[in-house]
Amino acid sequence: MFESAYGSERIVTAVVIAVLELTALIVVWAGRERPTLIKVIWSAIVLLLPLVGAVGFFINQALGRISRHLRRRSDAT
Repeated sequence: MFESAYGSERIVTAVVIAVLELTALIVVWAGRERPTLIKVIWSAIVLLLPLVGAVGFFINQALGRISRHLRRRSDAT
C-alpha cells in the first residue's frame, strides 16, 4: 500500500519539476530583451540544475521586473 503511494508521489514531483523546467525554457527563449548567449547560459543552468535553475531563473526575472519598474518610477519624478 505504501509503495504505490510513494511511487505516485515521485511521479507527481517529477511532472511538476518537468513542467517548471519547460516553462522556464519557454520564457527564456520567448523573451526578446536577452541576447542569445544569455539565453544559452540560462538554458544550461535550468537543464543542469533542474529545480534550482528554474526557480533561480524565475526569481531573477521577477527581480529584473521590479528593478525596471522602480527605475521607471524614479525617472518619472
